[in-house]
Amino acid sequence: MHRRDAALSMTLRTRDEHLRELMDDPLCAPARLRRTLQRFGIVNRAVSSWGRVYENRIRPVLADAAKPACVLDIGCGGGDVLRRVVKRARQDGFSIEGLGIDPNPGALAVANEPRRALAAVSFRLAYSHDLVADGASFDIVMSNHLLHHLDADALPRLLSDSEHLATRISLHSDIARGRLA
Repeated sequence: MHRRDAALSMTLRTRDEHLRELMDDPLCAPARLRRTLQRFGIVNRAVSSWGRVYENRIRPVLADAAKPACVLDIGCGGGDVLRRVVKRARQDGFSIEGLGIDPNPGALAVANEPRRALAAVSFRLAYSHDLVADGASFDIVMSNHLLHHLDADALPRLLSDSEHLATRISLHSDIARGRLA
């Protein structure tokens, strides 16, 4: 491997905590953020493995969970992953309720679009620590492509909150770093 290639590979495998994604910028144009979030359903189906995660990790928990099972999606964005999991669980005959939380009002506006509505799935403007303070609990706590948005202080807090909120399992999926990704 050439020195330049090694340096490039190193930067792709390592997260630069000082960079901020455009969607995290408070000055991000609302229309641009909305369009991005509306497309995440397509992106997540292509690059995330929530179908497999559902089969291998979520469905077994639902089989033993109280009825209805409660699922929390932290940093839900437009809500596509939560709706997908809940819809799949219902197809399998499970009684399930889902709550998606996100601190970004623009994300919640997309999640709450009437054309995206799914019964027993709701969305709330909140952080995970708000739910911990409320004494909330969920059978399953999950997040999708959230961790890389967090700084070094927020990541352990989120994981601690997840541990407090989840009565059964906590699942966090994030982007892969590397040359191929």
